[in-house]
Amino acid sequence: MEEKQDDGPDTGGSEKAHAPVRKSRHNRRGWLIRYIKRELHRHRAGREKKKADETPADRAARRTANATYVIAIFTIVLAISTTWTLVEIRRGGADTHALATAASNQAKWTQSLAGAAGSQSGWMQQFASHMKDVADRTKDQADRTKDLADEAKAQAMAAKTAADAAKSAADTAKDSLHVSERAYLTLAYPQNDFQNQRMEVPIFNGGHIPSGPVKIVTHEATFSIKDVDETIYPLQDIVETHWQTATFQSVPVFQNGGIYQVEVHFPKLVQADLNSGKQAIVTLVVMTYNDGFPNTPEQTWVFCDASTFAAKQKLLTMRPCSDPNQAMHILLTADHYPNPQYELK
Repeated sequence: MEEKQDDGPDTGGSEKAHAPVRKSRHNRRGWLIRYIKRELHRHRAGREKKKADETPADRAARRTANATYVIAIFTIVLAISTTWTLVEIRRGGADTHALATAASNQAKWTQSLAGAAGSQSGWMQQFASHMKDVADRTKDQADRTKDLADEAKAQAMAAKTAADAAKSAADTAKDSLHVSERAYLTLAYPQNDFQNQRMEVPIFNGGHIPSGPVKIVTHEATFSIKDVDETIYPLQDIVETHWQTATFQSVPVFQNGGIYQVEVHFPKLVQADLNSGKQAIVTLVVMTYNDGFPNTPEQTWVFCDASTFAAKQKLLTMRPCSDPNQAMHILLTADHYPNPQYELK
């Protein structure tokens, strides 16, 4: 039979076979690096855009969250440190127990030797001295354990003080941001349109952010005056009274938006009688609103305006109520708020 000759290892063929594999792996690694770079660039651009679009309220929430993260990390480090100290205390207690047990065994053994060899009193005295040294070392170990416990307690108190200070600083920063940035709504001087039996009370936002939801309840009463010198708050001779509600989803900052108006209507008002003092009107507007920050108490603003007539000068003027509480009592009693029967639709 003809034997096949061994031509040796096919080196050239092996290199040709593996060359495409090495090239493919190189391409995969390059693709992976480029993919990672693209993803990092995309995430970085997203974070920068999110920070640029961030509102003051979001900035306050992010700063509060960051302060919370710092407090959480500090608490975890404190827990690890306290756990390590407790482990050391436990190990020290175990060592103390072992030394005490050894001392007890040594004392028993010494007592046995003393009974068996009373003549060797000198040696026994030396051994007793040795046992005294062991007892002293045991006491030292116990003192060291107590010192470790005291140190752990001091560290825990210091950590609690630091955590309380960090929380107080975070709360102060949050409160300062709230006071400086919140919405401040006020009701301004009314614009009277008695010819059309109405007035408009402007709403101003003097804060730095738009307000949250706003609810306004207006109370109005028109009185018949028999004597022009009579008080503007008579408990009788009410011609007409009602209450009315208005809501706004938000009131923007005054510089960035228009002026919102609250309308008050006087269905039975006669302008000639008002100008001659035969009629008088009282208006009370109660505005409650959210200051633009989440989970904050509602704010309240009260506006009260009433007509006065100077008989000698025959002059009608509208002035703020001298006693808003009295006016509120009179109007809420007269218009039976919140009875829907007296609500002006």
